Amino acid sequence: MTRPLLRACAVLPALVLTAGHARGQVAQKAVESPKPDDGRVFKSQSDWVLLIEPSMWYQCPGGELRLPGGGDKMGFKELNLDSPRPSPTIEVSLRDDKWRFVFGASQFATDDRGVIAESPGRIGDVAFAAGDALSSSMDYTTVEMSAGYDFFRRQLSVRKQGGFNYVANAEVLGGIRLHDVSFDVSSAAATASADQFFAEPFAGLRFGVDLAEDFSIDVTVTLGAFSDGGGRQAFSWDSVAGFRWYPVRNVAVQGGYRQLALSLSSGDGADEFEWTGATAGLFVGLSIMY
Repeated sequence: MTRPLLRACAVLPALVLTAGHARGQVAQKAVESPKPDDGRVFKSQSDWVLLIEPSMWYQCPGGELRLPGGGDKMGFKELNLDSPRPSPTIEVSLRDDKWRFVFGASQFATDDRGVIAESPGRIGDVAFAAGDALSSSMDYTTVEMSAGYDFFRRQLSVRKQGGFNYVANAEVLGGIRLHDVSFDVSSAAATASADQFFAEPFAGLRFGVDLAEDFSIDVTVTLGAFSDGGGRQAFSWDSVAGFRWYPVRNVAVQGGYRQLALSLSSGDGADEFEWTGATAGLFVGLSIMY
């Protein structure tokens, strides 16, 4: 992992400490003057809620790859890099009635994926003939930091005899997304590799519905883009649809589907790197509320 991502990951403990400080400041106030119940699913005694959400994302990467050194683009299927792998993911968020601050990270890795070339070609510095054995590896880490504001909320039903209010809400959000990606492709005679880092601002919307006191669904869509005016460009489209179910107080089981489509490129000519494609799959995990 590159130094910029290490600095980004350092935000995580700071976020947790900030959450603890905020909870300490508002806990007494919440006990003395609790806010009226607006039907929203908050299972905390304070105005601030800390959510820690570890999960496993079953990612399947795909697309086309070009490595520095010349040669052609090659598909992930041709390199045997398109097999799904469980990938650890973490999201930590701090929120109150309107604001939400989020840190998230995910890491995918696959090593020494062997394949027999079906036709002659070249990727980077690796030239091969039909029947040659190739070995490919990939490591991809993405980190996100964002802030969101809940600008819309509406009750979809009226509470009757102690029942639950169905509530819909919408949130606008923005932040920065970091990509750290490396590839290695080798034959018996040569090796081609790339280690790249990209950063891009992003913005988007999140829609949620509390369907019951212990069940909610949400959809998040974000778009990110950056260009330095030269050869370095990053573009991504991230969409997540998920649910949360609280079998016990303050602990939820969550799951859903995420697709991160992207285009990352740098350099030109023989030094060009490019990955255009996506990584997608189901995820499952926990949501722990403090």
